[in-house]
Amino acid sequence: MNSLLKRSISITTASLMLSAGSVAFASTIPASNQNLQPGQAGYVGALNNRPSNAAPPSTSTGLNASITPDTVGYWWQYEPSTIPVLVRPNNDPSANGTVTTYNFGYYLDNVLPNEWEGAWPAQALEAGAVSVRSYGWYYDNYPKYPNVGAAVDNTTNCQVFKPGTAQTTTNTAISTTRGYALSYGIAEQAGFFKAGSYGTGRDSSSYSWYNNNYQNGDDYWANQGENYIWMLNYYYPGTTIEEGSGS
Repeated sequence: MNSLLKRSISITTASLMLSAGSVAFASTIPASNQNLQPGQAGYVGALNNRPSNAAPPSTSTGLNASITPDTVGYWWQYEPSTIPVLVRPNNDPSANGTVTTYNFGYYLDNVLPNEWEGAWPAQALEAGAVSVRSYGWYYDNYPKYPNVGAAVDNTTNCQVFKPGTAQTTTNTAISTTRGYALSYGIAEQAGFFKAGSYGTGRDSSSYSWYNNNYQNGDDYWANQGENYIWMLNYYYPGTTIEEGSGS
């Protein structure tokens, strides 16, 4: 919160050089897909990208990337302080709900243990932490439910949020990756994810907005000794992790 310094952590083969100063940018979601809702063809979101609202079945090394100072003024400068959530009863994706605004850090602490298994290795949880933060951060800037004033909901339509479910291991992962979010060039990435396979599978070896982190894959790679930066590079090739001030 005290620093105005933005640092870019490159997880690509070649780093993209950004010019100083503030810039304007647009969402990288195709315009035709921006207003789609769950169940509609072409919808991109967690409902289609992962199969359930429970943590996947359960089964550290240091950073291997350079961190270089960069300029201030981009979207990643400040992690959101709050996020408005459409709270649906019993985390039912089709139920009506009410909008409640939560501290962004509290929101992340109570999303991660409902999406990644808290007993998994720290590096797997840290990869998950960057994904869930990127998802919440993106939709805080580009609300999914603007008609009711909510960025996200608390269900598998987005990512599962259950107040009071925070765990020590997942809280540590959120804290360790504080302020980190995904970008492609200067555009935000939503950090999509799904259960995926426990193994080497992934969506693509090249950049796509639609690439997902694999929850079970993070567990697999952590057990092979890989760190979370490596995992994010593997599942989101061509992207960069931006570091701003955390909430």
